[in-house]
Amino acid sequence: MPDEKVLFFTSNKGLFKIDKEKAFKNNKILDFYFTSIEVDGEKIVKKETYSFESNVKKIKFNFHANGFLSHEDVVYKYVLKEYSNPDNWNVLDKGINQITFNNLVPGNYIFKLKEVSLSGEQETKAKVIKITINKPFYKRQWFYVITTVFIIFLYWLIFYLRLKRVKKKQEEAIANERMQKELIASKLKALQSQMNPHFTFNALNSIQNLVLKGDKNNAYNFLTKFSSLLRESLALSNKSFVFFEEEISVLKKYLELEKLRFRDNFTYEIIGEELIENIKIPTMIIQPFIENAIKHGLFHKVDGVGKIKIEFFQENFIKCIITDNGVGLDESHKINKKIKEERESFSTKMIKDKLKILKKHYGTDIGFEYQAISMGTKLVIKIPFTF
Repeated sequence: MPDEKVLFFTSNKGLFKIDKEKAFKNNKILDFYFTSIEVDGEKIVKKETYSFESNVKKIKFNFHANGFLSHEDVVYKYVLKEYSNPDNWNVLDKGINQITFNNLVPGNYIFKLKEVSLSGEQETKAKVIKITINKPFYKRQWFYVITTVFIIFLYWLIFYLRLKRVKKKQEEAIANERMQKELIASKLKALQSQMNPHFTFNALNSIQNLVLKGDKNNAYNFLTKFSSLLRESLALSNKSFVFFEEEISVLKKYLELEKLRFRDNFTYEIIGEELIENIKIPTMIIQPFIENAIKHGLFHKVDGVGKIKIEFFQENFIKCIITDNGVGLDESHKINKKIKEERESFSTKMIKDKLKILKKHYGTDIGFEYQAISMGTKLVIKIPFTF
């Protein structure tokens, strides 16, 4: 009957007998090795250091002891820790030769594994594997830097575009204002070009009347003063605004002509002109009103001397009050109706158009208002000014 403790085998050198108890008896545990390493079910190359992305779910280590019988007499101890943490060893059950780590959080780990005899008297040197689980890209420092730079750039871009938009609007507003001023100046010059011939025609008509009456001396004096007035008016005709003193100078020359035309039946008085200095007002803004006062008020006066008083006051605008002792508003309307002169006079229409343009530009309460008084007419004009 064969002995189960003895193993026989042959070779070219003969028959050999081996005592199994002696041959396989091993009082010293042998080392172990990793049979495979798997990441999410796929085997990877065995090495001492690994770096994985944050989406790795499962890392599995398979290992085995050397020798035929050593695995029956040993267990395994392991530790998985971050670099700075102490070693806290865990013991696997006998016969377990694999370990799996699931869903490791980002960080730097050290995995240590060693083989220990059942008696605990012997153990192998621990095998060490370093594992790094990288943070998601949106939690990495470079992403924070890029995001911060991008946000700063975005804020700067929004600020720059908004500033550019505001600047563009300001430039458009300035350009529009400049265009409006140029348009207003153009309209004022156009009105002025119409008023100058009208004024010239009236003056020449007065000279003609003197000549027809045979009053050559007064006609000559009138012509001399008119030429002086014409030169001064032409000098100002291309300007939308003139100094107050220049406007008064032209106005006085015009009044002197009217005084000469009416001979001793007309006088005028100007009050407050000396209180207004170094300001500019629209050209020929007062003379048409004086012309209307003479034409519709004093011209129809049958007795007494015709008189016009002109007063100036400076507020947020120039207030000009023109008072005449003519026939008054009601009587003037009746007379004009009888002679079928219902159409608004040319000079009044021009001055209304002129003030309308100026009011649109300045946005202030400018214009004129007639007031009936006991004898004659009172007119209040609000005139804009500039420096």
